Amino acid sequence: MSSKHELMRHALGVQDYGARWSKPYRNHFVAGGDAVAAWEELTAAGLATRVREGSDLTGGCPVYVVTDAGREAALAGLTFKRRWGYGRPVTP
Repeated sequence: MSSKHELMRHALGVQDYGARWSKPYRNHFVAGGDAVAAWEELTAAGLATRVREGSDLTGGCPVYVVTDAGREAALAGLTFKRRWGYGRPVTP
């Protein structure tokens, strides 16, 4: 999996717990440094969108969100943990 997929998973709040993943619970990433270039490539590919320019709140860094296409690409093939500890694992 590419580092860009890892960035999108981080933006979605997905974490690896071995054979299972936590379910997505957010959708934003404040990008700085080298991450800005990666997010701009994701934006050009239609996998992300820049929703805010840099501000005092973000330390001058832009804010990105993952699009539906990006979410599908980033979460493809993952099995998520059970919501309440019962039943079968769920997929997105």
